[in-house]
Amino acid sequence: MVRGLRGASTCDANSAKEITEVTQELLLAMLKENAIDHDDVVSVLFTTTSDLNAMFPATAARGIGFGDVPLLCASEINVPGAMPLTVRVLMHAYTERPRDQLRHVYLRTLRPCVMTSPTSRRAHVVGLGLIGSSVALALRDAGWTVTGSDLDRPTVDAALRTGVIDGVELSDDHRLVVVATPASAVAETANAILREFTNEALVVTDVAGVKSAIVHDVSDPRFLAVTRWPVRSYGAPRGTRGPVPRLHVGADAHERHYARDLWRLAWRAA
Repeated sequence: MVRGLRGASTCDANSAKEITEVTQELLLAMLKENAIDHDDVVSVLFTTTSDLNAMFPATAARGIGFGDVPLLCASEINVPGAMPLTVRVLMHAYTERPRDQLRHVYLRTLRPCVMTSPTSRRAHVVGLGLIGSSVALALRDAGWTVTGSDLDRPTVDAALRTGVIDGVELSDDHRLVVVATPASAVAETANAILREFTNEALVVTDVAGVKSAIVHDVSDPRFLAVTRWPVRSYGAPRGTRGPVPRLHVGADAHERHYARDLWRLAWRAA
């Protein structure tokens, strides 16, 4: 059966060398992750953001043997605030894998990972204050199943009662953990979670504004320090006492796009 595979990666600059390296790395990873042979590939569609025009990704693909595969390049819609310098791929190939076992690949700035179907979108938020509960609601709005925890039991009970979270248990089925504790507790919390759960597909991140000490203290590669986290407390209306699903509207367009990409990247294979 012919299936569609998605992939994306980012360049450091608009140069033929960068586009070649990124395109070839991405294609080879997509083949490897899905156990697809060259002869199984039916066609490949490439898109690039408007700031990448130094060469065609298809030219790079032909350099690793895709010359006999139908290839097409197009320009991505120039949406304000979209992730810059990005190459995206839609590959059609013969495979016996069912749709929910396909592994879509995202590399470089988008963090090396694969993702499966939306059914695996399970997230856990540690710390259910204004920021944490707002992140939980935003994830739920995007179709995630969200669990959460907090040192204050009444806060957890309120989050369950009001539908901010679906449950409280963190398990190996989760793909994303957002640590929304005070910055001083982030490293200890993240390390404890990363030690307990050995699932390589897990992504752990935080919402703290100060990163240097956290990055120094958390060495596990599954920890993603988002240096421009889009959820800001200043986005809450004056007098807000509860979670705000769209709290991140206080961030700029690039940050909001990064958040969406980050959450999408947590659809990862078990």
